[in-house]
Amino acid sequence: MLKSHYRLAVALASVLVLAPAVVRGQGIIHNPPLPRPAPTRSALARPAPTRGAPARSVPARVTPARPASLAAPAARGLPSGQDLLRVQGVLRASNSQAAPTVRTGHEPLNMVRDRPEELGQVPDHFFWLRRGLQAAQDPLDGDLVFITDQGRIAGRAALPSGFVIDRVVLDRTQIRLLDKTGRRQVSVARNIDASSVKSLQALPVMANREREIEVTRRGPRQLVLRDRRRSGARPLDVRAITAGTLAQAREIGARTATSRYVVSEEIVATVPSLQVRVFVNRFDRAGKLTGIAHIPIEGLEVVPHDFITIDDRGVVRALLPTAGGVKIREYEFSRPPRRRNGASEVQIKSLGRAIHEFAVPTNVQGGINGQRTFRKGGVRFDVKPPAPSISREQVVTNAKAYLTVDWVMEKQNFSNPAVENLCSPQEAKFWRRPSRFTSTLVGKTIGPMPYRWGGGDTPQTFKARIQVGALAGDVCTCRSAALDYCLVQGSAGIDCSGFVSRAWGIGKRGTSGLLDVATELRSIADLQPGDAFDWPGHHVRLFIGMAPGPEVAFTVLEASTRLACEGVCERTYRPSEMNGFQLIRYKGISG
Repeated sequence: MLKSHYRLAVALASVLVLAPAVVRGQGIIHNPPLPRPAPTRSALARPAPTRGAPARSVPARVTPARPASLAAPAARGLPSGQDLLRVQGVLRASNSQAAPTVRTGHEPLNMVRDRPEELGQVPDHFFWLRRGLQAAQDPLDGDLVFITDQGRIAGRAALPSGFVIDRVVLDRTQIRLLDKTGRRQVSVARNIDASSVKSLQALPVMANREREIEVTRRGPRQLVLRDRRRSGARPLDVRAITAGTLAQAREIGARTATSRYVVSEEIVATVPSLQVRVFVNRFDRAGKLTGIAHIPIEGLEVVPHDFITIDDRGVVRALLPTAGGVKIREYEFSRPPRRRNGASEVQIKSLGRAIHEFAVPTNVQGGINGQRTFRKGGVRFDVKPPAPSISREQVVTNAKAYLTVDWVMEKQNFSNPAVENLCSPQEAKFWRRPSRFTSTLVGKTIGPMPYRWGGGDTPQTFKARIQVGALAGDVCTCRSAALDYCLVQGSAGIDCSGFVSRAWGIGKRGTSGLLDVATELRSIADLQPGDAFDWPGHHVRLFIGMAPGPEVAFTVLEASTRLACEGVCERTYRPSEMNGFQLIRYKGISG
């Protein structure tokens, strides 16, 4: 009799904690039920692994989980003293413990490859310092990583807490990194000792230095750059090379005695998806265009915000995150084409030639096996669901509510002794806390809703789930049906497609399922707040407006796993960063 009660209790615990949330048909993923309160004690509490290097696990003997009492599992929803996990239908108890890691300052760059329903994370904010040395920001730990011309990691430096890089400004003796607040900057001397520096300090931004270059537009195919610091400097007249729209023009690199350099972006198509071409333009001191280099972006895992720089020889360097890791490639300039109004693809590809390339040590995580077919779209359904009507104003209101949920992080939302803070699907460990959530936030009020893989909470259901002990967020993702898609029922939050679905006032759908309730837009000019940028089977962002100024940039709201976000946040992207996304509009939207 006792044995039968024990087996029933364990079975009930597995159903309550690990029941799959994915429902086949129409691409709908329903919210899981409210979780039961978490246990107050466990013999398995252990520290979270150190970020920046993969944690090693010690294999453990697997034994059946024995609850503290027969009534405890069903009453509490989680068994006391054991981390119950189901792998391919078998209930197991995991007792592995992460080994501590020792940082040397020479760890490889981190990079997370594209995965279905998740945007990859790649190094960004790349700049050249001096001969033999350049730097980029690591996407996972936020360190500034120094790289030699031989591809060796020369050192790492931590940025100040909460410092999010917005712009990179290159001066003759230093590089200035400006944060998104516009009030702080980090200066990196060009003669920095990369092997000894371990951290960098932020200082206030000097007055009148935020925008030294003034950009004005003269029609859809021309932008003019003027340097407000130098009264005698000639304006740079940047014009489109293709038949498309000149969207962006920004000066890069410290000026030499003979040349100035401008990165330009051109939108060449919007159907079936946004297509962008990136060029580096070389001007002489008189403002005459003397060279052009085309930088292909089609094969990149994700296009970084700042991935092009110039060295002291006037050679273009591009940081390229590829499926196999990060590479740095050098390009030389070609003569400008005589006919610059509508250059063909053949002409474009001939502009600039790759002359050198070296690999950077990269810790590549994630990715999928085989072809990246999800770029072409995911599963579509013959039966189209209804699209209830909603005003454009209400869509934006719904979306912005995710920025001000204003919830309180309690101890049970921060950690659960029965659930390890580790994303290792091969070990059946599926929950990882957003890294920005530290123990200092316990008891504090937090504004935005955190990211949760597979999540579809509204602000109301999220707060209700948090109040009964749900774990806050989950940035561990996978697409294995054998592992129930790595969904953790006892967590709360929202993912990218869940966020757009809820903003549109419909039940949660995947990024491919959203196409069944949307129509395609054929022009950037057609975009209105409440529309979306969708990369089917991959990621989706809600458009809320064009960024102010003469250049084309898109302001969006999104739910993202990226380090600077890990939840719902507002971001502005250049067209190159949106390359490959489809422009869509919800069928039921009005106004």
